[in-house]
Amino acid sequence: MELHNVRFWRVVLAGTSVFSLIALIQLLRIIQAIGADPLHSKWTILLLLVALGALIELSLLGFTWTKRGQDWVQVLEKRISSFSRSKKVMKLLSFVLVALFPYFILASPLRGILTIASNRYLIIGGWQGTSVEMIDMVGRTFVQGGPREELATWGLHWWLFWLCGLFASLCLRAGRSEFKPKLALLIALLSQALIFKVISYLSSISSYPFALSWEESYRIYYASLLAAKRLYGLSWPLSQIDFTLNLLNGIPFLVGNLPIWIHRMWYVILLLCITILTAFSLCRRLEIRDRLSRWLFIGWCILYILQMGGIHYEVLIIVIIILFGFSINHPWRSLVSIVLASIWAGMSRLNWYPVPAMLAVALFFLEEPLNNYRNAMHYLLKPILWGVIGLITAIFGGLLVSYLTGINDVATLKSWFTSLLWYRLLPNPTYPLGILPAITLVSLPLWWICFNPAKGQWRSLRIFWLTAMTLTLLAGGVIVSIKIGGGSDLHNLDAYLILLVIVAAYIFFNRFEMDTAIRIYKPAWPVVALAVVIPLWSAIHTVQPYVPFDRLATDRSLQALKTKVEQASAQGEILFTHQRQLLAFGYIHIPLVSEYEDVFLLEMALEQNQAYLDQFYVDLSNHRFQLIVAESQPEGLRGKSFPFGEENDVWFTAITQPLLCEYESGGTLQDDTIGLYAPRPTPGNCNFNIP
Repeated sequence: MELHNVRFWRVVLAGTSVFSLIALIQLLRIIQAIGADPLHSKWTILLLLVALGALIELSLLGFTWTKRGQDWVQVLEKRISSFSRSKKVMKLLSFVLVALFPYFILASPLRGILTIASNRYLIIGGWQGTSVEMIDMVGRTFVQGGPREELATWGLHWWLFWLCGLFASLCLRAGRSEFKPKLALLIALLSQALIFKVISYLSSISSYPFALSWEESYRIYYASLLAAKRLYGLSWPLSQIDFTLNLLNGIPFLVGNLPIWIHRMWYVILLLCITILTAFSLCRRLEIRDRLSRWLFIGWCILYILQMGGIHYEVLIIVIIILFGFSINHPWRSLVSIVLASIWAGMSRLNWYPVPAMLAVALFFLEEPLNNYRNAMHYLLKPILWGVIGLITAIFGGLLVSYLTGINDVATLKSWFTSLLWYRLLPNPTYPLGILPAITLVSLPLWWICFNPAKGQWRSLRIFWLTAMTLTLLAGGVIVSIKIGGGSDLHNLDAYLILLVIVAAYIFFNRFEMDTAIRIYKPAWPVVALAVVIPLWSAIHTVQPYVPFDRLATDRSLQALKTKVEQASAQGEILFTHQRQLLAFGYIHIPLVSEYEDVFLLEMALEQNQAYLDQFYVDLSNHRFQLIVAESQPEGLRGKSFPFGEENDVWFTAITQPLLCEYESGGTLQDDTIGLYAPRPTPGNCNFNIP
């Protein structure tokens, strides 16, 4: 035990030293970029603190290799474990320290140098008391007040996160002496990441009238079609794009005319509650007896689901139905759950059609040993039946969506196979980590758990089908991810990730039924640590700080847009391809033109739907619209050396060039993110080939 304590503190001190040195290097680079004097400014205090901390940590690390240092470690451990005074105070202090990291990142004066703001700029200000400098975090380049150079801040995040978590774990151990060092540190880091993740989502709740992100505009608009008659005066069918997501997001529109911040709050509630319910349903099925282990698993599961793009909450409903409804001892209940989940899958996404049945079959293979059946065919009879029924009902769900939306077009097979961007499997501008390295990083500890030889013996039939189903979903997710329009994160691999989590959790908690004598599986701490570190890294990496919007500037932009739109609407139709939530919430009162929404227009361009595009070109040439409100158009072709370069090129060729041939720019709003386009008196540069 004494040697374990010494090793633990060596790892802790080594990690702390590394984080401090990286933070020191990144601080020096930021100071150099903005031209500040590190020895004669407020930066000096911060630099000295970080440097002094690194020196002390390295000294203590070396000290632990001496006999006296090891004795001190044992004295420290005994003092912590025997702490008896003010235990409630120490518990409270541990919670304060856990919450301190989110405070530093989201609300403190330090957030300027530690966070990526929602407007994509890292803000540096307040240290010299004069100007505010900005670093463009899209290109990671300094854009104001100094030379252009590469910058990064992840080391600062980890440094603060680690220090807050480490001191919180010490306070937690002082308040709860039964907690071992590794367990206390795990509790502190998981709690810290969870609080930070939740607060970062809550920071998106605001009354800002413009879209907070590219996807928010179309997400709100498509959800609003549930109440199209009341909002727009005419009834339109729901969009086939994200059909079930629109159903869930549209519920507040059915209630009445609620403000935009209520809808943003509803999105956060759906995201967090459905994710928590998914984690709880899996925990409930695993029958974890220890209460602390239950909460730790639920916390880890939440972070895992939300990492690197996350598993979208509309498909998590499928997982919840199967985990709650499937039972080997209740075949009819199991069948009903498979049918319901498959219909929802068919209404949600094509690559989720087989997933409900596959999840049920995986639970069957995990919970039912082969020895209970006469032969392999008898064992596989139910899984085959569930698979057939599940696929048929999923197809029915897809047809139901086509009927409800009135859209029967499907993407051609040609578009699926000619638009695969294989280079996105590896690190690239669209996804710097790359699909294959990212999914390997996320999956590796769970695969290690699944195939650890200490877990006992399975019959090869069960191993084969569990492995085959998991790899099939992996292959399908990879193909969808490298199709043009995807590949920026791991959300298209969500079905694979959820199945892998279920299988690994069953093995980790010894919930699986073996075909031979059971040997209890005891996972190694390095495997557990790796499985925990990746979701923690993702939670810290995806920073969403609270940045209050400039209400006066926003009101001016909104009023300017409203004035231009009202003037143009007196002469004819106005097309909003973007920012349609302004119409949904009554910020601007004009008739809605339902065609040519940005996302649908891009889908048609990517799928080369020439009939749809030709109608768009005809409307442009006829100057059907007196004003077009859209995203500011790209200036040219970019290629794969830029994020989403191919998508940009398709849009520029199929949309921007025809648009600018017949329409001219009438100005921009909201930091040049919104473009206004009016008909040209005479055609512009039309010397291009429309695809």
